[in-house]
Amino acid sequence: MSLKAILTWMRLPSADRAVSNVWINDDIRPLEPERRTWNTMTFISFWLVNQVAISNWQLGASLVATGLSVWQVIIATLIGKVIISLVAIFNGYTGAEWHIGFPVVSRYIWGPYGSFIAIVQRIILSLVWFSVQSWTGGLCISVILSALFPSFQRLGNVFPASSHLDTKQFVGWILFNVSMIPVLWIHPHKIKRVLLI
Repeated sequence: MSLKAILTWMRLPSADRAVSNVWINDDIRPLEPERRTWNTMTFISFWLVNQVAISNWQLGASLVATGLSVWQVIIATLIGKVIISLVAIFNGYTGAEWHIGFPVVSRYIWGPYGSFIAIVQRIILSLVWFSVQSWTGGLCISVILSALFPSFQRLGNVFPASSHLDTKQFVGWILFNVSMIPVLWIHPHKIKRVLLI
């Protein structure tokens, strides 16, 4: 089987648009009105959910562990969140106004080929952040399994001490990633109801 045949087999059908390539596809086209289901409350809920994520609690605990007092941690966190909010608002303005995504914005700033540099940087950042989040989720799954099944705590370790990883943590990480696979099939415009709960 040739590479061209494999790529043709993997290509998703394009129902109403004939053109779909690296320069234009459904992920790059402006969002259609019927898919613009989020309102102000949905966006507020989305950002509030992000702020109560475990990684934010870890941030505060880590800053206290470095020697900062609680009030210093609160002030530093608030200043950081305000800066991040302003950057997110300014960065997201084009998407909110013209319903275009990051790849399109990168193209009119960097050009069609220069935008690949910005996109690769964003991919690397996403992979690093996914790694952090999936590891934290795996640790949570490991704790849940230990609470539900005390024998899970006695699971033998097959990893060397130099790996800074034990079998329980690895099992939790694998289970977390497997449990996240179905979530990948949910389009962002369909999760409005979940965010408002």
